[in-house]
Amino acid sequence: MFVNYSNHPSSKWNKEQIEAASEYGYIIDVPFFQVDPACSSDEVKTIAEKETEKIMSYDPSAVLCVGDFSLTYQIVTNLKEKGIKVLSASSKREVIEEKTDSGENTKKTVFKFEGFREY
Repeated sequence: MFVNYSNHPSSKWNKEQIEAASEYGYIIDVPFFQVDPACSSDEVKTIAEKETEKIMSYDPSAVLCVGDFSLTYQIVTNLKEKGIKVLSASSKREVIEEKTDSGENTKKTVFKFEGFREY
């Protein structure tokens, strides 16, 4: 089981990312917890324990963990202590700048999946 613990649903991934994730098993999306900016470090640790338990209930072979940095750190640490492979997505960023008909400059950022990198 590949747990996509992020707010980036696998239904919006490109073919390459789906194929890479599928090497670890069936993909399941688990939304990343929305951390209140007012949370203390201790509160984040408590949230991490609960979220780690939720992730572990899927018996994952690998977990993509992407979100709030402090919670990500705690969850990655917890999962690695349990022997779970934890990944981040590696992508190439392409910025396209265009001028609209009205003369305004716009920027479009495209991220091209390149692979997974283990924490």
